[in-house]
Amino acid sequence: WKFAKEKGLKLIVVCPVYVFGPLLQQTLNTSSEYLKEVVEGSRNPSPNSYISLMDVRDVAKAHILAVENEAALGRYFCVALSVSHRDVLKSVKEKFPQLRCCAHE
Repeated sequence: WKFAKEKGLKLIVVCPVYVFGPLLQQTLNTSSEYLKEVVEGSRNPSPNSYISLMDVRDVAKAHILAVENEAALGRYFCVALSVSHRDVLKSVKEKFPQLRCCAHE
């Protein structure tokens, strides 16, 4: 921020939460790795805690909108949905019953 101010630059920062959606690479991104760890039970968040989510395609749109909007300046936090870890695990169990997951529940 200091550098941008000193140089007279317009700075726009898009800050997404956990990002999910189609992957471009063969490895999991940080958000998908986190969810994998929760499902496998190696990470144990409180079932009553919440996670905020965003689709990667919507994050891309947010970047484009920020660049195209002349009035855009500063930080933009992107959150599409906040859901409890309990509901995430419930959805995983319903959609993928073959997975042995959520041992910590």
